Amino acid sequence: LRQRDFDLDLQRGTDNLLDANACDCCQTDAAVTTRGPLVVYRDRTDAEIRDIAVVRRTAGAWGAPVTVHADGWKVAGCPVNGPAIAASGNDAVVGWYSEAGDTPALKLARTTDAGDSFSAPVVVDSGKQVLGRVDVALDAKQAWVTWLREANGVQTLMLARYAPDLSREMQRMEIATLKGRGHATGSPKLVVDGTAASLVWTDVIKGVAHLQGARIVR
Repeated sequence: LRQRDFDLDLQRGTDNLLDANACDCCQTDAAVTTRGPLVVYRDRTDAEIRDIAVVRRTAGAWGAPVTVHADGWKVAGCPVNGPAIAASGNDAVVGWYSEAGDTPALKLARTTDAGDSFSAPVVVDSGKQVLGRVDVALDAKQAWVTWLREANGVQTLMLARYAPDLSREMQRMEIATLKGRGHATGSPKLVVDGTAASLVWTDVIKGVAHLQGARIVR
């Protein structure tokens, strides 16, 4: 996992090595905390443990990676199912997929110190129907999470809201039933603007990819 700065004229800056052994194909994500940008990714050990980690840049230097939670998921190939992060001040929420213990699960964890430590994870969804491909968003009133699941050969796009400290689930809803299958439906994307959440996703209809969206006011 590497990082490089570019100035406003797109001139290259310094190349930085953040982690010499990260999961090859899982997408990464980043959010800006009061103490600096926080990058989240799926780590990889020599024993093929692929849990989620974060690394923060403070005062121009990158710190050491911090494991979000030691799931202990051992898998010999990349699951192509990376984590997501959203931040406000020094609070941040990370969402990720894991199959630790041979049980597919979607999890959330919270930090209040810009990634120095994380709370015990909350399991949002679990079971063979969970596909993951998570995104998260955070505002003053709630943490939002979206993910994909598949049951009886049908994919569905889900959205849930939690209290900002993840202490309770406030709402869960099915946003759409998808015609696409497998990884063709990609990963949904979620943003909030203070009054509503905007959600976009890919579906595949008669072999053609379609970008679709919804706006949820709460």
